[in-house]
Amino acid sequence: MLTLANLQNSAGQSASGFCTTSQDFFDLVNQVIPRLLQRGDWPGSVVTIRVQVWNGCVTWFRYVSQVRSIHSCRGSIPVRSVWYEFLSYNGPRHIHGWESWRGRERNLLNQYQSSTYNDMYGPNCYVRLYVDLPQDVGTTCTVFGTDNNNQILQTMNADGSNSVGQTFTVQLQAGPGGHAYWGATSTPVSRIDRIVVGATQGMKRLYSYDATQHALFDLAVYEPSETNPSYVRQQLDGENRSIWGSPNCNQSVMALVKLKFIPAQVPTDGLIFLEGAQGAILHGMRAIKREQAEDTNGAKASWAMAVEELNRQLEDFQPSDQLAVKNNVFAGRTFSNRMF
Repeated sequence: MLTLANLQNSAGQSASGFCTTSQDFFDLVNQVIPRLLQRGDWPGSVVTIRVQVWNGCVTWFRYVSQVRSIHSCRGSIPVRSVWYEFLSYNGPRHIHGWESWRGRERNLLNQYQSSTYNDMYGPNCYVRLYVDLPQDVGTTCTVFGTDNNNQILQTMNADGSNSVGQTFTVQLQAGPGGHAYWGATSTPVSRIDRIVVGATQGMKRLYSYDATQHALFDLAVYEPSETNPSYVRQQLDGENRSIWGSPNCNQSVMALVKLKFIPAQVPTDGLIFLEGAQGAILHGMRAIKREQAEDTNGAKASWAMAVEELNRQLEDFQPSDQLAVKNNVFAGRTFSNRMF
């Protein structure tokens, strides 16, 4: 995978106009990569992964932006947008796959963005945040959602005012197993809508804590740089969600996913693209600089050159009979793989 360090050379400085160790250079790279990812599924940006679907739902991990295709042991499963459920139709669209006798079609339906992998585990559960390192004691976390009475979570501030969301701080806690570093909400939480958490040096782990059973249930694991986590959550419909009458089960599926770019912060951070895409990123830098100078025609030309570079890499990377098909014309040029 291409890293930020691969761009920190004389060509990167010339294209950007910034010192390659400056924050301005980092910010420019972090603007270019998402713009290029919107223009095609380039080598390195689409990968195959295998995940577990629990009771028909899956929350994709941080690096998944879009699900291109998915299949289970029984074959391919169509991927639908949120609008699919609102299409006008009479009766089932297509009857096939599991539970066809019920008139249910196999689909992967987009639902919404979620800040946790799992939901709260029943009533009277608190939210706890654990950190791995003592240096991260003092990290704050704000939980947006509702309490057991379906009231919006709030925090009373020092001046007597209230703010939406319940905020707590990670502290050093003593226990029978030794010291731990965690903080918790002061009231039980019934639903989580959003999480805002401070940046840390180590990993952060969110749990649902059942005080009656004195048990922790996994909600999410956050990387150090995650401060406003948001993940794609989808529903797998029309699949068999039970095994011999069991109400809950998990199943393995394979998916082709488009990766989401996480802003680079240090030279060793990956940029999703493969080695050889440096030229395209340099053209992207020039395009953004020309946009800032209101040189529209020059910016369009630079973006076209960036896309052409990536098309050449895509042609070299994939078999000729498996090239993606999108649009066959961009900026007066026709590309054999039709990316745009």
